[in-house]
Amino acid sequence: MTTDHKQDRKRMRIWQKLVAGVLLLALIGLVVFFGVHRIQERLKSTPPVPRPPLAVETMQVDPGPFTVTRPYTGSIVATRRALISARVSARVKRVRYREGETVKKGNLLITLDD
Repeated sequence: MTTDHKQDRKRMRIWQKLVAGVLLLALIGLVVFFGVHRIQERLKSTPPVPRPPLAVETMQVDPGPFTVTRPYTGSIVATRRALISARVSARVKRVRYREGETVKKGNLLITLDD
């Protein structure tokens, strides 16, 4: 056998393997295509299962004021400091506000004994 003849046979085998591979892939593609088609036909012919209605709770809403409150945790740092002292010598009889309560200008904070 000559070298040309061996190379021709080698090329022929390569082409045979290539054609066989392409045919095998085409066959696999056809099987998958028809399998998917049959599954889709079965799904179309099967009636959908009705779902029961969802249970919901309703209530009457009346118009009125609506305020949104959101609790936050934090701390306050004063920008200025003030020294509070009394001009008279007396004992505190009553404290009208506690820490954290809102105080407005002019409110009486404490009561002193006479």
